[in-house]
Amino acid sequence: MFALLASVIEDDSGLDPSFVRRLFDGEKRASDLTIIRLALALIVDPELVQQYPAHVPFVLNKLKNAQLSDAIAQLDQSRARKR
Repeated sequence: MFALLASVIEDDSGLDPSFVRRLFDGEKRASDLTIIRLALALIVDPELVQQYPAHVPFVLNKLKNAQLSDAIAQLDQSRARKR
């Protein structure tokens, strides 16, 4: 199922397929712009939303949580630099 989502996201986001796969595998971290592009790719494909109504919100939530975790980690680093 995630392979299908990754395939649709690759097509709709305009991102490089190998980059998208590395994001899904956790090898790469997404920037704010990439998170937005991934989220938009998910919600602009009505067929995907109809076919997997429970999975799209899950993936969007996972993207949001990853973004929040990254922001928290960077916050600690930026506090250490300011001291």
